[in-house]
Formats: sequence, C-alpha cells, structure tokens
Amino acid sequence: MMQESFAYRLERPPVTSVSLRIRFKASPSLQNWMLAPFLTDMRKDHLSVEELPPYGGYGDPFEPSEEVDDTGTTVWPVPRTQFTTADRILAVQGNELEVTWTFNDADTGAYAGFDSLLSAMKSLYSRLVETVSVHGVRISPKFVVCFYVNSIRKMSAGTLAVGVLTQWSETIEIADPEQGYVGARLHGCANPDKHNCDSLIMVDSTDGGYPNLSIRVLRDAEDGEDPIVLLTSAHDELIALFRQHTSAALRGGWGEQ
Repeated sequence: MMQESFAYRLERPPVTSVSLRIRFKASPSLQNWMLAPFLTDMRKDHLSVEELPPYGGYGDPFEPSEEVDDTGTTVWPVPRTQFTTADRILAVQGNELEVTWTFNDADTGAYAGFDSLLSAMKSLYSRLVETVSVHGVRISPKFVVCFYVNSIRKMSAGTLAVGVLTQWSETIEIADPEQGYVGARLHGCANPDKHNCDSLIMVDSTDGGYPNLSIRVLRDAEDGEDPIVLLTSAHDELIALFRQHTSAALRGGWGEQ
C-alpha cells in the first residue's frame, strides 16, 4: 500500500484514494476576505470551484461548524471552498485544509506514493500560512488525519471482513448477499504503548463488486508541533495497521518487498 515510508514497497498498491487533512485554530479567527489571495491562486489550477457549509467537530460534514475567537465570542464560520480537478479535490475553510487524491489506472494514473502527496500538502499549507500571516493571523495545528482507501480485488466483502476482524487467523469464503450491504468497523492501534491512537479500520462492500479496505489515522497536535511531521507519523501508523489487517497472500499479490 505504501511505497516509501518505512522503506515499505508494493509494486502494485491497491490504493484508490488518499486524503490528508490539517485542522487548525486561527488566531484571530479567519474571515473569508483574508483567504482571497490563496483562493484566487487555487482557482487557476482547478477545473471547478464551489462553496459548501464548513465541516464541524472532527470533520463531520453533517455537524454544524462553530468557531470561537480568543475572547470566547462565536464568530461566523468561513465557508468550505472546494476546488476540483480530474484526480484531486482541495478544500479549505476557516479552520481546515484538506486534499483528496483519487487513483485509477484507466483515468488518473497509479498511486504516486506518500512522499509525493505529502510534499504537495506541505506546499499548500505553507502557502496558506503565508497568505494569512500578512493579516496578523497565526495558525496553530489542532490535529491531522491520514485516510487511505484500497480496493481489494477477487474477494467478497464478507471474506475480507472476517479476515480483518480476526487478523487473518481464519480465512472463510463468504458470498455477499445479492442485495444489501456488508461492512465492518474496528478501532485499532498498531502500537498502543508508543502513542495514543485514534485509528479506524473499515471494510465496505461497493456497487462495483470489489470491497474497500479503508484506514483512517488521526493525530492530535501539541503546541508547536509541525503538522507535516504529524502526518508522517500518522502514515507510519497507517502502514502498520495495513500490514496487521491484510494477509501475507494479499500483500504478496501486490508485490510486497
């Protein structure tokens, strides 16, 4: 799944989507006009743009966003502006930057590797920080999220779910129902003695017939921590979880090195 961190290699990674997200606190609170130069630059590189309600809480699009300034006063939240190309969605709001890439051999090319995506995220975050700093706004990261979606071929969602939940101590061939949905959710931590974890492993059936194995890792930021370093740490955790919850046979089929 991962090609570069931990010197881990898969010749044919099953990755279909990657999202990197930085949630931050702006002090004083951002207003939309402060983001104007950044939004104008982003518009040049994307095919379409739209404004959406901002995400609240830990990134739930259905939870209202409420922003509070340094005096404790609730302020009007900045809309979530979303820029789209054929293979990337970039979203920015008053307290968050998120980039999602999609990978498909036929349309947008193979997975580019985490280091390449992280470099792009670092560049975008630096441009955002620089843009708002001219208005005296300081950005402090609150948490980061690394989220991968993998398409698992030649296996039913039921078989994949049993394997994930048992860490492949058993392999049981289970046919998916002709109608309905198969899914599983597992909170996990690759190394609970090393750090606090907020990780989620998910199995979902899809309309296309091949199930998805998705892994989301969240890392809270302490004062002064670099969000790019935190994303790298989250990705390392994600690799470990990926290896725990896939079988040696699957990884061998993807060309594990």
